[in-house]
Amino acid sequence: LKLKDFKSVEKWTSQQIHALFVCVNMMDKQWSLIQKYYFPNKTVSQIRQKYQVVSSYLDILLDNLDNIETFKQHKQFFKHHLEQIQYVNKQKKLTEIE
Repeated sequence: LKLKDFKSVEKWTSQQIHALFVCVNMMDKQWSLIQKYYFPNKTVSQIRQKYQVVSSYLDILLDNLDNIETFKQHKQFFKHHLEQIQYVNKQKKLTEIE
């Protein structure tokens, strides 16, 4: 095992996951570029898999949000997070038009 080939097996932090979603919103799913510039200690496969898993969980959660018995503040948090994602996507599209 060469040290330069070693990639991190550490657990993803919430900040890293948030940064990953920001990167995908900015760069689409260009995993190699995201890895090169933002997550050099992770493999392309680790990055892609993390995005796919978290994204699928968010989709399920958002699809079933009204069915989940939870505190009102938690529901508002997830709706606010969705609004933030939609806002970033809208800003990205506006930037592309200019």
